[in-house]
Amino acid sequence: MALALSLALVASIAVAVPALAAAATTADPAISSVITKNMLMPAGVNTPADMTFTFTFTPAGFNGGASNSGAAHPTLSSVNIVVPAGSATGFSATSNVHAALVTAANQTGVNAGPHDWVVSETVPNPNPSAAGVTYDTTRYILRAHFANPVAPATAMTVPFVEVFNITSAPGDTPIVIGTKRGDGMQFTNIYTPDIGTSTTPALIVSKVIGANRPSANLDTLFPFTLTLTAPSALGTAPGPVVTPVLPGTPAGTFTATITMDDATGTAAPIMVGGVSRPTTVNFTGGVASFQLRDGERLNVATLPAGTTYTLLEGATAQFAPTAIVTQNGLVTTGSPYAPSPPPGYGQSLQVTGAVHFTDGTHNNSAAFTNNLQSIDITGLFVANNAIVIAVALAAVTFVLLLAARARKRIEEAPLA
Repeated sequence: MALALSLALVASIAVAVPALAAAATTADPAISSVITKNMLMPAGVNTPADMTFTFTFTPAGFNGGASNSGAAHPTLSSVNIVVPAGSATGFSATSNVHAALVTAANQTGVNAGPHDWVVSETVPNPNPSAAGVTYDTTRYILRAHFANPVAPATAMTVPFVEVFNITSAPGDTPIVIGTKRGDGMQFTNIYTPDIGTSTTPALIVSKVIGANRPSANLDTLFPFTLTLTAPSALGTAPGPVVTPVLPGTPAGTFTATITMDDATGTAAPIMVGGVSRPTTVNFTGGVASFQLRDGERLNVATLPAGTTYTLLEGATAQFAPTAIVTQNGLVTTGSPYAPSPPPGYGQSLQVTGAVHFTDGTHNNSAAFTNNLQSIDITGLFVANNAIVIAVALAAVTFVLLLAARARKRIEEAPLA
């Protein structure tokens, strides 16, 4: 009896130890069979429409060779992951192919054992950065271990899945398999589109005279300095790294135009009040100075999405500046975009903003309105308005006339 118990114990240990050893080498199919799509974008930039990304599975046998025992290699269909419109930086979505692996395991002629696929993302041809997307060309080995059914089951199972880095370049044979991964298959794409055209500018700076406009000199030229900063670099090695740059060669050397702020973009005059000023504005290193008068605007045609800017309007005597900053059609108020309350008469105004893009409408703007100062007449605070002043002068003249006539009557009256 003791001998029988001893033999049973040894047998149980003999069975248990391999099982434990096997368990130590397995991976969780729920993790290893997951494809994760990560999207990086500059701050404030969203996807304008749904974006579909496709991942393919190329049979690779086992360790780069033929399938185990010469068995047929199962087929896995491509997988799509959709990044919805309006997605922002840091977006992540997943697709688990474990169910597809179970189906593949039961295709005709497939044997139990490990089967490999090279997993890669489809990169559009010929443009590898279609629509502003830089693709992750990383490849992985997806190794699924198929197991024969155990009665009473009838379908083959996939007890565990492994994922390995590929260290060889695309097209090299044999495929060189690197380290095992524990976070599945990670693909990170970077979305940094250039936005805007000559007819739908990426950024618009406009000028209008507001309060006391009838008394204002509409040819007043208001000075501006615009400083543009491209978005920061995105991504990390070994995946893609993208550093957006401003237009021009060298970067930040380009021109913008001044037009009338109307529907047709009428050319703005070069001569204003007898003073010549350029209507083609040159940027150097992303910085330009220019002048706008009432009813004009500066059009910066094309910029990388996520470009930020600082815009300074210099001081103009008797005018108080205000501004409304619009990003993606949304008005932004208060600090850091513009100070609240705004500066007083004869003071400068600085605003900040960004060139954002979500739905294809390039309505990023900084609209400046300057109010003309009122004047003080004989101690009364009266608007600097020509009509008001004329009425006031007429009233004073009338009073003086009546006083003069009264004085004359008094002087001509007979003495008592």
